[in-house]
Amino acid sequence: MVVKVIDDVVSKGYQNLIENTISSDNFDWNYIRGLTFDDDSYTGFVKRIFFKDYEFRTPDTDLLLPLLYEAIDKYEKGLEIKELYRIIARMNLRGQNKSKHLPHVDLHYPHYTMVYYVNDSDLGTNIHEGDKIIQNIEHKKGRAIIMSGDVHHSSSTPKKHERRIILNFNFMI
Repeated sequence: MVVKVIDDVVSKGYQNLIENTISSDNFDWNYIRGLTFDDDSYTGFVKRIFFKDYEFRTPDTDLLLPLLYEAIDKYEKGLEIKELYRIIARMNLRGQNKSKHLPHVDLHYPHYTMVYYVNDSDLGTNIHEGDKIIQNIEHKKGRAIIMSGDVHHSSSTPKKHERRIILNFNFMI
């Protein structure tokens, strides 16, 4: 199981542009129950940015696609994205969920997942193998993690920071 962590995957200026855009009052978040589809007690906020299956694309897609291309180039020089399945923004607020977030995979067919940390926050992303957490990746602004889509992972509700914001990309290379 390989999970690649890439710090400062894009320039500080681009990191700030992404954070400012997603944190602005013009970015429409939707409250949902069941962020991982497996547990409706895990609530949060989501914005669907791109969904291939539904032919859904917001203007934010154009802002965020270069982020994925830069990350893939740093993941492995010369790799190309064959298919983009979806881009989703997710946000959890401090104290929003008391229970642990369940391990999950994003899609139930072959793909890759990239999680990009929009802001600094605490607790990060857990990587699971069976019933055990084998790695915790710190939530750090500008960091991306790329992994095979069959890697079970879970997030956390922040305890110290006001909010935790990530971008989730699902694609094929």
